[in-house]
Amino acid sequence: MNPLLPLHLLAVGCWIGCLVVETVVETSRDYGDEQPFLPAKLHRTIDLYVELPILALLFVSGFLLIDWSTLGGLLLVKVLCGTGAILANLGCAVVVFKRKRWADLRDADSVAAQNRNLQLVSALFFPLSLATLAIGIHRLVSG
Repeated sequence: MNPLLPLHLLAVGCWIGCLVVETVVETSRDYGDEQPFLPAKLHRTIDLYVELPILALLFVSGFLLIDWSTLGGLLLVKVLCGTGAILANLGCAVVVFKRKRWADLRDADSVAAQNRNLQLVSALFFPLSLATLAIGIHRLVSG
């Protein structure tokens, strides 16, 4: 077994945990007068200090784990889905950073517009992430 695999799997677990935390932040509606501004600020902090470093680790470890001599079939689909998920998540981060800027200006309409953009990009991100995870689990189980 490649010694990078445990590190990559740990990063996958951290990324999933980060997504759960972001979902809680985004779906909580108990922010009082700070709704919709506080979720925008919290999500940006999570992205900057937690999620983006995890994404970098996932990309580098995933790239180094690729067996280029057997890249085809299901492995190729996993690599393409994983790369797409990372790119879509980077797109989410761009929206999150824009939304934070509008939140700092207390522009609720612009924050709401960025919320819609975030939902659109997430609609691409989640299926790619689930496909990557499912194929990765299948490859681990099947050896």
